[in-house]
Amino acid sequence: MNLFNLKLKALMALMVIAPLNLYAYSPANHGQLTEASVALLKQCHLLPSNFTSAAIDSLVLANKQQDTLFNKAILWHFPKPITPEQTKPKTIGHSLYGKMVHSTTFNQWYSYLNFAALRVGTIEEKATFLGAGLHYLQDLTVPAHAIPIFHPKGLVDFDNFDYQQLPVISQAIDCDELTKATTANKLLVENQNFTLEQIKQPICSNEAELCQLTWQVIWPTAVSKVTGFGHYPCNRDQFGEISLNCPENLQIDVNPEYYNELSLKLVNRAVVSGAKYLYQGLNRDRVLSENGCSLSHIPTRDLLNCIAKPTFVLVHGTFSGGWVWDSTANHLRQQGFEVFTPSLSGLGEHREQLRADINLTEHINDIVRLLDSKGLYNVVLVGHSYGGMVVTAVAEQRPSSIAKLVVVDGHIPFNNDSFMALLGPRAKQFEGLIQGDYLVPTWVKTEQTYPKDNPHPLATYLEPIKLNPPRPQFKPSHFILTVEHINKPQLDDYYKAYQRAKGLNWQTHIIPADHLPYNSNPKDFNELLKVIAQN
Repeated sequence: MNLFNLKLKALMALMVIAPLNLYAYSPANHGQLTEASVALLKQCHLLPSNFTSAAIDSLVLANKQQDTLFNKAILWHFPKPITPEQTKPKTIGHSLYGKMVHSTTFNQWYSYLNFAALRVGTIEEKATFLGAGLHYLQDLTVPAHAIPIFHPKGLVDFDNFDYQQLPVISQAIDCDELTKATTANKLLVENQNFTLEQIKQPICSNEAELCQLTWQVIWPTAVSKVTGFGHYPCNRDQFGEISLNCPENLQIDVNPEYYNELSLKLVNRAVVSGAKYLYQGLNRDRVLSENGCSLSHIPTRDLLNCIAKPTFVLVHGTFSGGWVWDSTANHLRQQGFEVFTPSLSGLGEHREQLRADINLTEHINDIVRLLDSKGLYNVVLVGHSYGGMVVTAVAEQRPSSIAKLVVVDGHIPFNNDSFMALLGPRAKQFEGLIQGDYLVPTWVKTEQTYPKDNPHPLATYLEPIKLNPPRPQFKPSHFILTVEHINKPQLDDYYKAYQRAKGLNWQTHIIPADHLPYNSNPKDFNELLKVIAQN
């Protein structure tokens, strides 16, 4: 029987009668999930001794406020007003979305909340920001948010999921699992991927015709090429040009027992991942940051404008250190950007700790630790030459911290690629630089003072990168090709990488410069970085 001819009850009727509705968590449900996560930590004796009932109240209230505050509308959703004539504010109307929008995902706000939790002093203040951040982690454990997807007021009203009807934790929990090192960013991505995987599963396991369908029939999620996320429901004009195009007259009815089975799995996921999130957040040391944004879990326009100012993290290439970016960093700081120029292990100011066993993984971890320890969000992550290997992996591991990825005259790796393999025939040029376990810059004189190029661990060139999925997925990504003969870019050493970037639908740029554009053409190079950050 054709799916579209199924004579079943209307989907919206299901929303009313189903005892376990997962279309969207209501504020009350967020509160219950939060309390369940706290109870799990208490059961495992993992709550800090100073985590009082007042801290729990702060945690729950801040979480629920993320739904009840109308200011939530300015975080994401619509990139422009639905119609030009919609100018008057409405209590729950759509007209303000286009005027107030600052970002098309809540990753930026989520990262800010987790950073803010590191900056405050008292446990109640920390709980406030963790509670607000936990809201979005919980959102991504329901199909309605997995992209994430906006849930309009009309559907929220149908949410009658009562978590007290279920044993929230249906299986034994290993308390040690809650303490394993993780990050808020990683948990967000894991929950999103888990939910997306669940809705690909069959609705039920017997031979009934309904069981041949997957949960995607009810949650027809899709990723928009324009914004990176989707909207629901289908065929609703007020959702603008990028709403989903779903089959007309699609009606489906699901046995509540099947629905409850999926619900319990996702509720358990929300509670356990919430406990992990809270444990990690409550046990991180306070960070004294120079970031000038105010601290509030309520997303005001001024606060979001401040958060929206990108932070640059500039990652150097072979032989060098953070010092190579001095001129570029000074220029960007004069434009009002915050800039970090870390030196990778064994290089730059860390040259005294150079070891033969330093590999690509260690350099990737250098930048991941920087993002985590500084609580950085809305980052424009730039990697030059060999640094392109590093930043590509970092963007895959910390996507909610990164706003844009930029590779400058470097290679774009696929899974199991090594930098040496990507060099291809050019690898022969490096053979004369190999001395034992190092690449040695033969042009540097012994008496030359620092800063200068210094030996680079060969293991970083030989280790294959590990990416999952096997090709870089981060968007938006940019590739900058620097060419000395601007009319013949095909002759450039990195032209194949430029073509790979085009094949991945990255935005590509060509500027006249040698391999070190921050030295040979700083004016055009610095301006291009600023344009990439602001557009």
